[in-house]
Amino acid sequence: PAPNFRPAVGTNPKDESEIERPVTSDGPPSLFIYKTLADPFAGKLSLFRVFSGTVKGDTNLVNVRRENQA
Repeated sequence: PAPNFRPAVGTNPKDESEIERPVTSDGPPSLFIYKTLADPFAGKLSLFRVFSGTVKGDTNLVNVRRENQA
């Protein structure tokens, strides 16, 4: 289903509490990485679904649960 057909609920990574994350192109990106591949030519590739925000080709993403770049 499309993200706007689901409730706008997320998880705060600092304390695991529920927060509201509305589906909009404004604000920080919220996404789910569902697969990571290792390609000998391109390097590490992550396939993901964007729930809110905007991701461009030069966007740096940070895994807030692990506090490192994705």
